[in-house]
Amino acid sequence: MEWLAWAAALLLGGLAGYTLVPDLLVHRLGMGAWTRHYGPGVALTFDDGPDAHITPAVLDVLRRHGVKATFFLVGERAARHPGLVRRMVAEGHRLGAHSHRHRYPWFVSPWATWRDWEESVATIEAISGRPVEWVRPPWGTLNLATWAWVRARRRKLVLWNVEAHDWLVGRGPQRVADEVVRKARDGAIVLLHDAGGQPGAPANTLRALDDLCHRVRQERKLALVLPDLPDWTLRRRLLFAAWEGWERVFARLYQVERLDATNIFRLGLSRYRGPELRGADGSVAARSGDLVGEIHLDSLRLQDRGADAQRSAARLLREARESMRGLARHVASDPRFADVQVLLGYTLLQAHARALGFHVQEMPPGWAPGLLGRWERLVMWVYRPTGRPPAGRHLRARPELAWISRAELLERWLPQASPAEEGAGA
Repeated sequence: MEWLAWAAALLLGGLAGYTLVPDLLVHRLGMGAWTRHYGPGVALTFDDGPDAHITPAVLDVLRRHGVKATFFLVGERAARHPGLVRRMVAEGHRLGAHSHRHRYPWFVSPWATWRDWEESVATIEAISGRPVEWVRPPWGTLNLATWAWVRARRRKLVLWNVEAHDWLVGRGPQRVADEVVRKARDGAIVLLHDAGGQPGAPANTLRALDDLCHRVRQERKLALVLPDLPDWTLRRRLLFAAWEGWERVFARLYQVERLDATNIFRLGLSRYRGPELRGADGSVAARSGDLVGEIHLDSLRLQDRGADAQRSAARLLREARESMRGLARHVASDPRFADVQVLLGYTLLQAHARALGFHVQEMPPGWAPGLLGRWERLVMWVYRPTGRPPAGRHLRARPELAWISRAELLERWLPQASPAEEGAGA
């Protein structure tokens, strides 16, 4: 009977290796999978579709909000609704594969698993005319054959880090929206469903979607974006996540806030400590001890994956100009800044600061300028895809103080605001 025990042990071990082990490592621990993305904002993803009734309405809501999402399609459902697949592509959404028949992987043989994924990808690609690079297994669960197929076909296995369990009909639209908004943060990949789950559940998701899109932008000040999955090493991904965590702590400690969902500036209040700031006419704009608005660049939103330096510079200039308008609107309307007469920050890009209307002057001698310079270069190293700070004549060795008066900010970037309107906003 000993051989029966050995046979049973081998069988159980083989089953565990085929089901439990890959599920634990990938689904539960996220090893070898993308459980977040590495750009600014929140990425919405939808599983189990398309559905003839819910998916068109979901697309309508996304179009109304100007949001691009990722749809992980079930192959056989895509084959039944090719028009919806082509509409997703036409409206700028991203497509991924979610198997062909949506079966639980633990109960599917290796050869059937392989065939299912091949059929799913081939079907979606034939309808959409686009390559399918991202996959997500049903329930996020996989067997060893799924993992082998992903590696052999060089696909990206994309999971999630935010969910509202919207496949349960008892959750309700309000709870779904509340859960997503509460958990939303930069790098979030949100799991939602436009089909499948319990009867009636996708309709709840649809009813939650409009409120969800609005609140993520307005309450959390986060953009809704397509996932950014760069070809980084594990070391670089871990470094990025650690630095991102530190920046959240810094912002909380010093009460530095984002202005809106896309602004590249963050703003806080502080007491100025430094020499008098004087305008071009010699008038004093700020003295030591005055309350000032302290401007910080939102490093995550300044990331640039592009290799074309000229296009990158043009994009940054457009974003900086729009962000200055947002900064002006915020200062004019937020009562906390009613008595602030100067906004300032520190920069290595003095020429760009002057182009935006800032006065630029040297910082007093001491240890602070050198320390700030090294800090800003480290930030550039972390957030640039090459791992190196940008080179060029605009980048100085030491940071300088850049400041702009409240009056100058509003006159240049909010010309439509009259004194009466500004007072009403304050």
